[in-house]
Amino acid sequence: RLIQRFSEDHYRFKEGRFTNCDAPQGETPAWRFQFKDMDLNSGDSLAFKGGWLCVADVPVIPFPTFTYPLSPRHSGFLMPSPGYDNRFGLHYQQGYYWAINSSQDFTISPSYYSKLGYGSDFEYRYVLDRYSRGQWFVNFLQQTQNTAGNDAAGEARALITGSHSQQFTPDLLLRLNANLVSDPNYLQNLSNSGALRALPSVESNLLTTQRLAYGNAYLIGQYLQPLLSGGPDTFQRLPEIGYSMPNLFLFNSPLLLGGETNYVYFYRSEGFQQNRIDFVPALSTDVIDLGHMVGLTPQFKYRDVFYTHGATEDTSQHRQTFWAAMDATSKLSRRFGMDDGESMLHTLEPSVIYEYVPFTNQSQIPQIDQVDDLPKKSLMTYMLRSRLLE
Repeated sequence: RLIQRFSEDHYRFKEGRFTNCDAPQGETPAWRFQFKDMDLNSGDSLAFKGGWLCVADVPVIPFPTFTYPLSPRHSGFLMPSPGYDNRFGLHYQQGYYWAINSSQDFTISPSYYSKLGYGSDFEYRYVLDRYSRGQWFVNFLQQTQNTAGNDAAGEARALITGSHSQQFTPDLLLRLNANLVSDPNYLQNLSNSGALRALPSVESNLLTTQRLAYGNAYLIGQYLQPLLSGGPDTFQRLPEIGYSMPNLFLFNSPLLLGGETNYVYFYRSEGFQQNRIDFVPALSTDVIDLGHMVGLTPQFKYRDVFYTHGATEDTSQHRQTFWAAMDATSKLSRRFGMDDGESMLHTLEPSVIYEYVPFTNQSQIPQIDQVDDLPKKSLMTYMLRSRLLE
């Protein structure tokens, strides 16, 4: 209702509304803010008081005061974070944000805990290009006092987490995730998350994928740092190399050939190491229509796995098995007219799939992951899918 101009960039508004919702002329936008008093510095900041977030012009969430930056990022001190809890006593954290440039920033946040010690958080974020970016976080603590169940006074403790993703070419992708702690009791002693305190291990991994003319190749490295269980005898996947082939027609026949294969070297510092080759060719067909009422899709996979070491014997092991399935699917549909002249299509798609895996003797195979434990299966699964389409 009132606009005051103090300079070329400084304005003040009384009792107004604003939104960037794209609503046609004359229609109520899906959402907008209304306010009693707003101060606008173009290119710097926007601040108002007595505000509400309105949805379909109905006030929903109050905003007694609100400030929003309109300028590019600036370096500076962040809001301090004081507090108190029964575990660590009084604590205070003060962060400083450094806007290195338009694609990088760094935050350092020193902290102090009266019943624990002192340290700092460090966070670095970067964007290399449209498809490549990363984020890394380090928590450092110099523990000066013991706490309940935590006798680490005088120790320096740390947590490192981070991720990096880089698209070298349209077909070559690299992803890295790191999760490391200085000692096995770090999360159990210091984390406020029950889920993190209960983790048996933390995982770091590297994944590289290469798209090929027919299929995809990949390389995986996985390191598990034991926390509540495990130790030097924990198997590490260093590395896994694999290839997956999509279904392709076999010699112009109705048969489709696909499958996957991989090699894994399982390393550990105590106990035997393991080499494993998993070979899984697959045969299937396109959907076989029976009277345009039911579609059948038969599928078959043969699995051959080779091991260089047995569970109890220092000899190579070998296991063969197969998986067979039949998928039967039907589809019923009806189109319903609407009052506005439009129509909706309603479809019902019942399906049944039967799977069979024979019993195989796995007593001499080391149980490392799901590939090594293939239980006997004779399973019928029913499903009904209902969909409404424009």
